[in-house]
Amino acid sequence: MPQKFFFKDAEFSADVCHQYPNKEQTAPIIVIDNGSHSCRVGWSNEAEPRLVFRNLIAKLRGKKESEAGSQFFGNDITDLEDLKWNVRTQFDIDTVSHMDTQESAFDYMFSHLGINTESINHPVSLTEAVCIPNAFRDHMSELLFECYTVPNIIYSVDSLLSWYHNKSIDIKDGLILRCGYQTSHVLPIVDGQFKPADSRRLNVGGLNMMIFLRRLLQLRHPTQMGNFNLSRAQELLIGHSYIASDYFEELKKWQTPAFTNEKALTIQLPIINTTTEKDLELRKTQARRLKDINQKKREEKIKNEKEQLKKFQEIEELEYTNMTLFKQRLKQEGLKKDTDLHTIIKELEDKILERQEKSRKYLMGLNHCESEEEAVSLDDILKLIANLEDEKLQLTDKRRSRNSRKQALSKRKSYASKERMRILSQLAKGDNPNPKAQKEDTFGMKDEDWDVYKYINKDGSESEDEADQERLNEIEQHLSQHQLTLNRLMVGRGQVYQHLPYDTEQVRVPEILYQPSVVGVEQEGISGMIEYVLKNYSPQKQAQMVQNVLCTGGPTLLPGFQSRLESELMALLPFQSKFNVTMSKNALLDSWYGARDFVNNNDLSTISISREEYEEQGAGYFKEHFCSNVFVKLDDDE
Repeated sequence: MPQKFFFKDAEFSADVCHQYPNKEQTAPIIVIDNGSHSCRVGWSNEAEPRLVFRNLIAKLRGKKESEAGSQFFGNDITDLEDLKWNVRTQFDIDTVSHMDTQESAFDYMFSHLGINTESINHPVSLTEAVCIPNAFRDHMSELLFECYTVPNIIYSVDSLLSWYHNKSIDIKDGLILRCGYQTSHVLPIVDGQFKPADSRRLNVGGLNMMIFLRRLLQLRHPTQMGNFNLSRAQELLIGHSYIASDYFEELKKWQTPAFTNEKALTIQLPIINTTTEKDLELRKTQARRLKDINQKKREEKIKNEKEQLKKFQEIEELEYTNMTLFKQRLKQEGLKKDTDLHTIIKELEDKILERQEKSRKYLMGLNHCESEEEAVSLDDILKLIANLEDEKLQLTDKRRSRNSRKQALSKRKSYASKERMRILSQLAKGDNPNPKAQKEDTFGMKDEDWDVYKYINKDGSESEDEADQERLNEIEQHLSQHQLTLNRLMVGRGQVYQHLPYDTEQVRVPEILYQPSVVGVEQEGISGMIEYVLKNYSPQKQAQMVQNVLCTGGPTLLPGFQSRLESELMALLPFQSKFNVTMSKNALLDSWYGARDFVNNNDLSTISISREEYEEQGAGYFKEHFCSNVFVKLDDDE
């Protein structure tokens, strides 16, 4: 039997304001691992970070930023999914670009560390993304030096700090696979130095997996879309997802009932009447109003078509009374034969009858589908909901394909337009036995021909769109009514939870790290990035690098990550190659631990920049070291 799963919906607890350290001691360094998902802050002389919080700021909707109690940061935001919040972050992908939000982050850090002085008299060690532009680093330095008057700043890369914490300094060659919140990187370490020019980045991370999982659940359970948010998707992803060593073989296993019963989960969602009687009545009013509008349009079309029918019937009567005038009127209307006239009259009569039938149903208040009669059993309602969802999907696809065709036909040089012009010219040419008529077809070469084509390009799509939209509104109305009835029946039977399956999503979602095209990212996956980086070096150097592959970052904690990476490396490397994949000791905190160890083991003057150096060296300057980016001075920075 599938296991039952209940969402915890854990709320954050506010961080306490710690006591400021003894000022008589040597001023310790403030170590900040400024991640795009979470931020870790602490002192360099302590074993653990004092603060770990989400890098988010929330503003109450409808309130000005200047009002007291309108903004909250980090763990002070109790419920992220509450609609009262307008949530944003200081990051653009992995790079800090919104300095006003970053300033709020620094205020939060320093105040909760207990610093109560006017200026920050402690050096700051800060992490940054790989290969960021100098301008963004310059803005960060300006903020810390000018606003907080810090004495020194140390810039480092989080994944290199994780390497420093996990690997021995004697190891000179290796690869770092860093899977972050919004991006993933493969970074080469060659001869004891980081080589940014040979690095590779993938714009897929933990956030993309959360968004993909939420979308899959919403598409699979459309009546429960509001119950699946990013926080719940993250809870499912962390606790009940894994990476398969062989993705396609794993999908085959999921097709077997025994495997599915063993691995699948059943999400338990409380039964809540999300659609009230008031909402249902409002939707009925909107649907009735749309029907009224369509009926008015229908009556106008019936009136115009009756006038046309009367005119053509008068011309038809001339065929028996005045043949000369009959042929003259045919020519005036652009008709060649009397059979064309009879065809037009027949089409108009059919259209009028069809519209009159729809008007009759509108006046009698009849539904188009007899299968939508009110059901009393739970199974009948579930079948009705499934049928309505299928019909809704078919109508949506039909409208989308019709709109695509209309757009193609409106373009003169599109394939659809050329094909229709060719068919029309063949019909106009006909089976004329006169050999002189069998000359080259030039219809469509002139603009006048295109005007004729546009004039006759009336396929009735407008009326079809109106009918489909009216039907879609009726389906939405019936779905809401059936869902309301379903909830009542389930509660009446003593059923407290709805049971929603969660099965193949467990393996489909993490697979985007290796197949990013699944979510529309036109980049190579992790295995492709590793292959690209290794090809930049000789076979001997490659053999040395693959002996030290370090995996760090939150997504690497997913079960099966190491075995899948080893399978990919075995497929990439030559036969009987040896390699070693190491998982970081603590994928979430190793960057902070590495920064703490690094600043304690090195002379501050050799790894940090002072305010004087910042003012003298120009935009984006920093001192290079093993765990830093490579500084490239641009001409514009001078």
